[in-house]
Amino acid sequence: MNTRRKRLYCYGIFVLFMFLGAATRIYGAWDNRYTVHSDAGIVGLMAKHISEAKDFPVFFYGQAYMGSLEAYVTAGVFLLFGISGFTLCLGTAVCGFFMLPLLYLWAKDAAGKTAALAATAYCLVGPAHFFVFSFNPRGGYMLTLCFSVTILFLTCRYLFSEIQQNKVTAFKYAILGCVAGLAWWTNQLITSTLLTSAILFLAVLNRRLFCLRILVPVFSGFIAGSLPFWLWNYQNDWGTFAFLKSFGRTEFLKGLELFYVERIPSLLDLTWGSSLMRWMLLVLYVAVLVVFTRQMFKWIKTGCSRKWLNGAAIILFVLVSSLVFCRSHFALFRTPKYLLTLAPAFAILVGIFISEIVKKRKGILAAFMLMLPFLYHQVDCFIRYGKADPAEKSQQQEAVELDRFFYANRIPGAYDLYGKHSLNFLLKEKYCFSDIRGDRYAPYNRFNEIQDSVSVLNDNAGISQLTLYAKGKSACHNLGGVWLKSVYHDFKPPAEGLHEIPVREIRSITDSGGEAVTSVLTDCNVDTFWEVSGNRENEWIEIEFEYPVPASALRLLCPLEKVPQYWELMGKNSDGEWIVLMKESIIYYYFWNGPRPYWKGRHFRFECRWDPQTVSALRLIRTKTPRNMPWQIRELQVFSPSNETVLSEKDALPELLQILSRNKIKHLYCDRWVANAVYRETKGNILTPLDEEIFDRVIPFLSSDIRFSPDTGVLLRKEETDFCRQYFKAAGFSMRETSIGPWILFDFSPGSWKMEFEKNQNLYWAGYRFLLKENPEEADRKVRRAQSMLKKGLIHEAAEVLQMALKHSALYQPALILLKETFISEKSFKEAEKIQSILNSMVPQFKYPLLFQDGIIFLGLTMDKMTAAPGEDVIVNYFWHVPVDVVPSEYTMFIHFKHGNDSIVQDDHTVLEKIPADHVRIQPVRKTFMEKRRITFPMNSPSGDYRLQLGLFVNKTGRRQEVRGTVPVNNERVATLPLVFKVNERKQH
Repeated sequence: MNTRRKRLYCYGIFVLFMFLGAATRIYGAWDNRYTVHSDAGIVGLMAKHISEAKDFPVFFYGQAYMGSLEAYVTAGVFLLFGISGFTLCLGTAVCGFFMLPLLYLWAKDAAGKTAALAATAYCLVGPAHFFVFSFNPRGGYMLTLCFSVTILFLTCRYLFSEIQQNKVTAFKYAILGCVAGLAWWTNQLITSTLLTSAILFLAVLNRRLFCLRILVPVFSGFIAGSLPFWLWNYQNDWGTFAFLKSFGRTEFLKGLELFYVERIPSLLDLTWGSSLMRWMLLVLYVAVLVVFTRQMFKWIKTGCSRKWLNGAAIILFVLVSSLVFCRSHFALFRTPKYLLTLAPAFAILVGIFISEIVKKRKGILAAFMLMLPFLYHQVDCFIRYGKADPAEKSQQQEAVELDRFFYANRIPGAYDLYGKHSLNFLLKEKYCFSDIRGDRYAPYNRFNEIQDSVSVLNDNAGISQLTLYAKGKSACHNLGGVWLKSVYHDFKPPAEGLHEIPVREIRSITDSGGEAVTSVLTDCNVDTFWEVSGNRENEWIEIEFEYPVPASALRLLCPLEKVPQYWELMGKNSDGEWIVLMKESIIYYYFWNGPRPYWKGRHFRFECRWDPQTVSALRLIRTKTPRNMPWQIRELQVFSPSNETVLSEKDALPELLQILSRNKIKHLYCDRWVANAVYRETKGNILTPLDEEIFDRVIPFLSSDIRFSPDTGVLLRKEETDFCRQYFKAAGFSMRETSIGPWILFDFSPGSWKMEFEKNQNLYWAGYRFLLKENPEEADRKVRRAQSMLKKGLIHEAAEVLQMALKHSALYQPALILLKETFISEKSFKEAEKIQSILNSMVPQFKYPLLFQDGIIFLGLTMDKMTAAPGEDVIVNYFWHVPVDVVPSEYTMFIHFKHGNDSIVQDDHTVLEKIPADHVRIQPVRKTFMEKRRITFPMNSPSGDYRLQLGLFVNKTGRRQEVRGTVPVNNERVATLPLVFKVNERKQH
């Protein structure tokens, strides 16, 4: 066969292969037009928004490390052929098709036309993962392959030219840099390719690499290609680079084992199909590696620089990929998709193998026979994976049924998890489906957040628990599908009103350890809290009332990460028996507000309701701790039913808007539904405390730190207004009150504003009410104000101001002492005794003052008992004086319970670790700090006497602090307290 005919023959085969490659991908796109995969839905939405000029995303929605270039390609397909599931897959198929001619060019450079044709034939369908990603949208994988092949191809070609002393132009280097930049923006999986290219340039050119002719155009091209990446990161605190944290999470040897033993075999389809086929493919791949190795030695020996350079690029690419992969957390994901960039390299190895066989006698026949297993496997792969999952078509039918139901019931949207996100694309965004945990497309979150009604699919996040444990009603429509099972909608909050049981009617609040925590949980101070560790079950909080009350609701303000995962509520009836009011339940993160439920958010609070029951005490029990989570409560409220009938919040909204306009309110502190509704109706002209995770960086809104101005209003439900009035009275505010439906609006009438109101009041907006923050300075100001009132004989008014001072700083001693004297002067001896008991609790039971080198003073400790059995707990309170210029978190206290010479129990911990640094920094008078610790004696603790040894060391240096005191201190700067604690023998059962 002459050269001309051979060239035409090769050209004809190449054209045929391009036709077959396009056909397989178009077929895959058509047969997968029913795809409901969530990632495909995201790509479809991005392309739809681009084609409609609605949005121009830089990254894959919700993933700031995967560029949106594939979506722009798909948007072009949408503009040409319309928006559908087929054209969505067709956009990815276009990217998958262009990888074939790029592969052909690289393989041709590497080993000639025969190898190029064989490599292209290998990739007409290719391994299963490669084929599926050739037409199924997943966010840029096919474009990443195109860029990877192009970079390695251009790298080898340019280096060969440089070796031949043919200098490559700056323009060509700029193209290489631009492709690398586009690749970096598209997907950081290109890292292995870029590293391989850089190493090759450095190894081949050495010093010649560092010249302006190469570095400037490459760098300029890279910046130009990746410009969207850098602009976005500059504007968003370099958020993309969080992916660097994914490196180093996998053990090196374990990662290498996963790479070579599991992921590569999976990528090459050695893990599925018949046993005979798997063995045949394995033998062929081994033969491929043997032939390639022999050829590499031959090329190096004969000086065939073009071929050994491309061969070295493939070897280096695999090695670099394995090193990058094995240290990334991607190694732990049971999928080979993160190694798809290696598929073209393996295709070239197969091409080299086939081209060497062709050279032998009767080589064409032998090569064809050896290609048959690959081709047969591709047919098998085409049949298995080219067709869509039959379930996806039925899932689309379920989506159509959901469309009909939503249209008939005028439902604007629904909450669900990310897996249903493709519903937005399938139903052309007629409704809004957002991920309840935080949607990847932020406008969806915002849309559902400001709606007055919403629905929830498939009992997501336990919405059924809300109506069961917090009352209210909802309708549940059974969709009857597998993918879409049910929809909860038509929510109606509890109709009955509530009345808060005053704190004065609560006799005590104690925990299961016997600690009294009434003041901590009812002081309206967000900085004070009760907390227990997360390593034991059946911890409880018991609320005892002065007399039996008709209780019907409980509210806890808890941090989201410190709620009781499993809980049960009991009440003590008139017979003194504990009865179950709420059976054991897992925590539900929903709460009612306005006409609808909300999920989590910065103003989340745990609320439950039950049929009114007259009880003398309540007990909330944490029954399980499945995630070893601590339990913390910052505020607690108990409610009884109210007979007052009030207008619903939704019906009262029009009147509220009129009054806000009339009173010229521009800043309104209010609860979540009202905040959203006012924002929606006023188009953001009135600032409200919107949820920061949903609206962050979109519009201005009020933070949780309250600031007053002449146009500030505070909107509270009527049952939440008592403390607000007390605070305004104690602070000297003169705010008018306007009753609006279920609310009271507090604002400044004309002429009542004073500039002094503008200073930071140290108030925290909790959504349903405002709370104080720990503020000794404000407490001190109120003490001085109370002193001036007492001089004028205003004893009762001074007592109110002092009580407010204690809400600013619960254990502020000057306020406690003065309040006790005030109660005595009013002959309120019972109240004075309560204050004295608080003052007594602030003095250590065992006084052993120790002065440490940096000025920290250990005053002593209090223990709830002096004997314990193995396995029992002991509660210890440590007392400190800490100078204002000392940061306690820089020090660690070590304390050992020693039996003889053995340390049986250690309670080493950061000094004042649960007390904010500002509380130490701000001390108008020297303050006694108390920290509570719970110590558990191990089951194997020997019986006998124990002595306590303690000291401090500086965290940075690890050196112990010098200490002086009235107790013995040894040469190691360890103080031994003259205190004997006894551990009894373990009881035998």
